[in-house]
Amino acid sequence: MNETEVYGIRVVHWPNNTITIPRHNRKAIEYLNNCCDPVEGENLRWYKRVEGALPLEDFLRIRCEFAYIVGKGPSLDSISAKCFKNLGAPVIALNDSIEKIESLQLVNPIYMLQRDLAKQSSKSIHIDYACVLVPPKAQHVYPDHRRYIFQPIDFLAANENLSSQAAIALLHAKGCKTIEWCVLTHVLMGH
Repeated sequence: MNETEVYGIRVVHWPNNTITIPRHNRKAIEYLNNCCDPVEGENLRWYKRVEGALPLEDFLRIRCEFAYIVGKGPSLDSISAKCFKNLGAPVIALNDSIEKIESLQLVNPIYMLQRDLAKQSSKSIHIDYACVLVPPKAQHVYPDHRRYIFQPIDFLAANENLSSQAAIALLHAKGCKTIEWCVLTHVLMGH
């Protein structure tokens, strides 16, 4: 969407991949709601949609009983493929832990989840083959990667939650009953 005007209302394009209109106009708002994603908690601001996202329903449709979540921490340096004994279980790497996980060349389905862009520059994250799970405000950072877009508010009680909480909520929506955490100073729940 590159329009500078919608139904006679000026559209402002911002560097953070959002657009705004200066005043309320029912037709302009309906149009923008159909082609963009509203920014939660802000009136008259939308995220531009990036083409090529995979339907989140496809991610959720592949059910799993067991999954791994990998966070950052001192243990990330010593994690190995041996920690991932369940070869069919999905692995969700939080933020830049994906770089270590991809280096292990696991056969598991690999995903990288980045909940927000405020804590780190996502441009520094190198992703080779993982599928990306991101909210609308971060999708423009990964235009060349397979990605699923999730609305945090659809899975969490509040919009401002941690990446780990988003990962848990998405896995529960997939039917996952057991999550093994690979974080902190050692691998929890079974190691």
